[in-house]
Amino acid sequence: MPPLQNDRGTRPDVVLVAAPFLVVTRPALGISTLQAALAARGIAAQSRYFNIEFAERLGLDLYHFICEWAPNNLLIGDWIFAPEMSLPDMPADAAYLARAKLGCADNWPGVLRARQLVNDFVAQAAAKLADSGARIVGFSTTFQQNCASLAIARRLKQLAPEIAICFGGSNCDGPMGSALFENFPQIDYVFRGEADVSFPAFAERFLSGETPFSTDPDVLGRSGVAPGPPTPPIRDLDALPIPEFADFFATLGQTSFNHRIVPGILFESARGCWWGAKHHCTFCGLNGSTMEFRTKSPQRVLAEIDALFERWRVPYFDAADNIMNIKHIDGVFGELADREACEYRFFYEIKSNMRPAQMRTVARGGVIWVQPGIESLDDRVLQLMEKGVSGLQNIRLLRTCWELGMRTTWNILFGFPGEPHDAYRKHADWVPLLEHFDAPTALCRVRFDRFSPLYERAAALGVSDLEPTAAYESVYNLPRQALMGLAYHFDGKAAGAATEDVVRPLREAIARWQAAQRDARGLPMLVLVEAGSINIVKDTRSIALNEIHILRDDDVAVLRAFDDPAEIAVATARLAEAGIAADTVSSAIDRFIDCGFLLVDNNKAVNLVCDPTQRIIGEAKRNEYPGGWIREAAAS
Repeated sequence: MPPLQNDRGTRPDVVLVAAPFLVVTRPALGISTLQAALAARGIAAQSRYFNIEFAERLGLDLYHFICEWAPNNLLIGDWIFAPEMSLPDMPADAAYLARAKLGCADNWPGVLRARQLVNDFVAQAAAKLADSGARIVGFSTTFQQNCASLAIARRLKQLAPEIAICFGGSNCDGPMGSALFENFPQIDYVFRGEADVSFPAFAERFLSGETPFSTDPDVLGRSGVAPGPPTPPIRDLDALPIPEFADFFATLGQTSFNHRIVPGILFESARGCWWGAKHHCTFCGLNGSTMEFRTKSPQRVLAEIDALFERWRVPYFDAADNIMNIKHIDGVFGELADREACEYRFFYEIKSNMRPAQMRTVARGGVIWVQPGIESLDDRVLQLMEKGVSGLQNIRLLRTCWELGMRTTWNILFGFPGEPHDAYRKHADWVPLLEHFDAPTALCRVRFDRFSPLYERAAALGVSDLEPTAAYESVYNLPRQALMGLAYHFDGKAAGAATEDVVRPLREAIARWQAAQRDARGLPMLVLVEAGSINIVKDTRSIALNEIHILRDDDVAVLRAFDDPAEIAVATARLAEAGIAADTVSSAIDRFIDCGFLLVDNNKAVNLVCDPTQRIIGEAKRNEYPGGWIREAAAS
């Protein structure tokens, strides 16, 4: 993986590091974009994927488990590298070890083995960086990359103190960046917030010997930094370069597990959140200093996707966006849908009140997997979250996704201050009605993450006694004040929140829902099909009164009246205007409620019966996650 040529031959001026534990199925977007931005200034740069190199040592499946499935609040990935940060010796924390062992289950022996590998790995990684000839090494750290980055940086500083060590990424946003800078002297500079402009400008000045290297107060440095106005968020996203992914694919190609990886391409079409800029969801800690919504033009998005596919021949695209730009529905996916042959496949986060017609457009344009941010099916809890959507709208979205063949990733949150406890009993009662839709991945207690309203406005929202999640002390062994600045996840008390006992029936119902979808006999179904002049509903859910129901045309009209959530009285009046007698409508509604074809909440109802003729995405693509995936290992 040769770097750009410069006046020192092929030795890079800047090396950008992706440390463990970052997934290996897709490239790192931040360092790839910075590498391209540096190249545009004539600066030779290289991206070093130490995450892939550590996965090679540890074993792909165990590495992937730690990245994707180990509980986030345990900070397992950071704990593995903690001994190499040269913090004061931490006595064995029996309580933490017990929680970690329980959370990792059968993978716990592997986690302990991983901890035994880090000393040699850190030493060799630092030696490679010291020998690279780079004058600047930048670590991008997000989620559980802190400790590995700090450990490698510490050893590098010992080997080559003249190298400028820079930290950036979401773990460096706001107070977290300040805490890293204050507590870890191996770091020379910290870039808080977006560094698309500030880091390349810094590198250019540093490499030329010009001082000060930065006047941006969001860039912390031990020398060569003077106060000045902050750099505003990047507003013209079209001006950003197309990311450079060559080093990712070169590194992946050298592994023993390359044949098992189906890679995805990480890209962005927008930053920030247009909903959060108006109504910040109370639990959301994303976009700490960059909530303002900014977007690439449809023309640039299409050009970038085409360019990335042309170079890498990877048709899978994982959008880093926190929310889909509504203007891209027609401007991007409508255009892709009109192409005669387009095999691109996308993952996107969306707002769950997108209309079925909008969902159909994006499905035709290649969106096969979405994360719709459902979080609850109860209107009262959704209002506490500031979600701006109703429970029945969320259910309509699940039905629409099933009809289109689109995979959905979603969960249910609980633990909000002042939440109605009966909401979770209602959720549990509804589960059998919904088991033909994609099940939630989990039922989770809400975290109080930094930058979220539940953290920033804790007292006003009913949260008290905020402390860094217990794992931080076990990992970092720093004073409380330092941890308060460093932590992203916090624990606290939520006044009136539901307890585990309250939600246990729902947890058990979700487990049954998930089990039903893993059943080898196939997913349950609730579909309406036409057989000549006969309308047939096939129902294989566990609550089905009969597997086959014959409907008259008027019955079908009643069901269709609730394709969108509707007040029962209003829908009845509209059906009467269409010439269907009120007693016929009332009888049909009662019958459909009894059969579980209609779900009723607060005098409104939504149709649960799916129309299979709407299918766009084939069944074979349902497991093709556009962010890349790992093939099963061959049987020995």
